[in-house]
Amino acid sequence: MDKSTFLQSAIQDTQQNIRAIDFKIGALLAGCIVPFPQIRTIYEFLNSNGLWWQQGLAWLIFAIWLIAVLILLAALSAIDNPCKHINDGYAQKGTYYGGGTFKFNLINGFFRTDIRAQQTVTNYSNELDEPNFPFTKELAFEHLKLIYIRDLKIFRLKFAVGLIACLIVIGSISFLFAPNTKKVEVQKTTTKVSNVK
Repeated sequence: MDKSTFLQSAIQDTQQNIRAIDFKIGALLAGCIVPFPQIRTIYEFLNSNGLWWQQGLAWLIFAIWLIAVLILLAALSAIDNPCKHINDGYAQKGTYYGGGTFKFNLINGFFRTDIRAQQTVTNYSNELDEPNFPFTKELAFEHLKLIYIRDLKIFRLKFAVGLIACLIVIGSISFLFAPNTKKVEVQKTTTKVSNVK
């Protein structure tokens, strides 16, 4: 197997790993968002007796939940230019990915405008036809960028899973030890039997 084939295979494998990680992150994010409409109810339940430790526990649960959601959103969102994290990243052109070919602005977040590529098809083709074009270096550069993205997503996923595990443990403990607010006082009632003659 030559270098080019190896790098292309490694790039495809890393891209598939990133897709699988994104799917897991999306599923966890969806699961974390489910209790959002019930936050007030959960807080009121935990703080029903007004004890300081219950209120602190409720705030701790909310903080852990919010941090986990934010980490999952950060893991799922676009990651900044990974070439900044590679030692000689700026020495490479990044032709494989082609980043920066189009320049977008705030309006493009809402509407399509007439945006043109930064280079022509002829210039791009001529660049690839150059006899000294570093195909192997460009593939290696692309693979390193994908490795950075994959590893960052895995790190954030593990961090969020750890927070969710803490949330489950603390939430379970808080619900187990929270005083039952639904107690009903049972009153003795006596019924009088009347003798009708």
